[in-house]
Amino acid sequence: MPLPTATATGTATATATATATKITSRTAPIR
Repeated sequence: MPLPTATATGTATATATATATKITSRTAPIR
């Protein structure tokens, strides 16, 4: 069973990645 801390870290990482992707898409549209 994963630790709650590990789950929270994974969620935070996923959120950060999604945010970075949105910023990148907005700044430099994919060709």
